[in-house]
Amino acid sequence: MTEPPPRPEALPPAVAAAVVFGAAAAVLILEILALRLLAPYLGITLATSTTVIGVVLTGIATSAAVGGMLADAADARALLARALIVGGVLALLTVPLARLLGSAMKGGGDLAALPIALFAFFPPAAC
Repeated sequence: MTEPPPRPEALPPAVAAAVVFGAAAAVLILEILALRLLAPYLGITLATSTTVIGVVLTGIATSAAVGGMLADAADARALLARALIVGGVLALLTVPLARLLGSAMKGGGDLAALPIALFAFFPPAAC
């Protein structure tokens, strides 16, 4: 019977804390950006704000669940690096995507915030 390959060592605590802090700050900035980008199309309402907050929190919860399962099956360090890179690329796409969807749904009321937030802000928040 062969032994499984050794798992890589964990990140040093200070590095892990810095990565978590940086990722959390990036998601908070993404959330503020979402509110600023949706304001010209949908206005700044309680419904728009809670929709954005809910979608971003759903993205965080989804990434925690899926990322935890994937980290158990693969090298967590490589997974983390890939997730941060993909999340960064998706974050770069939020502005043009939100503008495109926002202009298409302008005047759609509070309900228009959900599809825009789901398509433009859920993917980078989940990564």
